[in-house]
Amino acid sequence: MNSTQPTSPPCHLCNGRNTNVYCSKKNFQLFECANCNVLFLHPSPGEEELRKLYTTEYHENLLTWRTRGHSTAPRHVRAEIAYHLRSAKQHLQFVSRYVTAPGRLLDLGCSVGFFLYEAKQNGWDVEGAEWHPATALHAQKKVGCPVHLDDVKNLAQPDAKFDVVTAWDLIEHLADPPGSLVTFGNMVSPGGLFCLSTPDYTGLLPRLSRWTVPWLGEWRHPEPPRHLYEFSEPAICSILQKNGFDVLGVEHDRLPALACFGDISDHLESGRQIMYTLLLLWSSYLG
Repeated sequence: MNSTQPTSPPCHLCNGRNTNVYCSKKNFQLFECANCNVLFLHPSPGEEELRKLYTTEYHENLLTWRTRGHSTAPRHVRAEIAYHLRSAKQHLQFVSRYVTAPGRLLDLGCSVGFFLYEAKQNGWDVEGAEWHPATALHAQKKVGCPVHLDDVKNLAQPDAKFDVVTAWDLIEHLADPPGSLVTFGNMVSPGGLFCLSTPDYTGLLPRLSRWTVPWLGEWRHPEPPRHLYEFSEPAICSILQKNGFDVLGVEHDRLPALACFGDISDHLESGRQIMYTLLLLWSSYLG
């Protein structure tokens, strides 16, 4: 009798064969590619399956955001919104390192418009792109700017160039990161700027928390199946350079404690959650 061991799939990005299971979560497997230093989800959901993941409920907390006035949302929702507003300020500060004066800006995957609002308040001529209808409409109303629904390919036209194109926490959700980057690059004016952010699976908290998997039952860092990829810094820089970008700078930021450890109410029913937080909360501030 002949028996064969199951083989690891080739890397979804580079097609390399040197891949191994990195972690399992929610019945999904993440494989690590030793060639390009990325984690990829296998099998990857199809486009229709992916769209079903981004329902109105997925954005429900953020849809309570108001640009003016007091929000009556629960405390943990207000904390989540406050985090996104702080991130928007940090992102604009990053953009301002490389651009001397406000110009025309496109935010891809703009969600409910946190970054668009911050940029517009600081003199930018802004537009957004978002593939969820309710979220796109919310952003358009709150910010008062065009928000293109769904397909961004129509924006990659000769007469539709932007001084700055941003993609905050978007690339890890896309089925074809290299191809998407080519499309995004075509939207940038000559000499313009493209900025993105994405989780770093080699950061302090992700590396430490991986070793809690045997007793916690899951790795808290990735979000399968919404996150199709997890990148290291060398990996994302390499992908950018291979697709025609010059990497001008990289900035590391802490993972938000709320996203990593949940609201305090999440801990009341789980001794494991309490232990996980006590062991690793410090690393979300130092990471």
